[in-house]
Amino acid sequence: MERVVSDKVCLHRSCFCCQICRRKLSLQNYAALHGVFYCQLHYKQMAEVKSRRETGRLEHQLVDHQKSLSGDTRTKSLKKSNLR
Repeated sequence: MERVVSDKVCLHRSCFCCQICRRKLSLQNYAALHGVFYCQLHYKQMAEVKSRRETGRLEHQLVDHQKSLSGDTRTKSLKKSNLR
């Protein structure tokens, strides 16, 4: 059986295929993302999804941070108003 070695992984040539479309890959037309092999088309799609998730995660963290800052102010003002 013929084998392919890529990214320090040894695979049967018949197992070296895109995780999404199952198209057989070669050393000239594959891409790997987090140890998973993709054809060029699906690699671009997966990298874009990861980028959007990362952007969304960072935006979510920023909003949470802004809420916590404004929440601290409101909490302080509520405590002051309860003391009156």
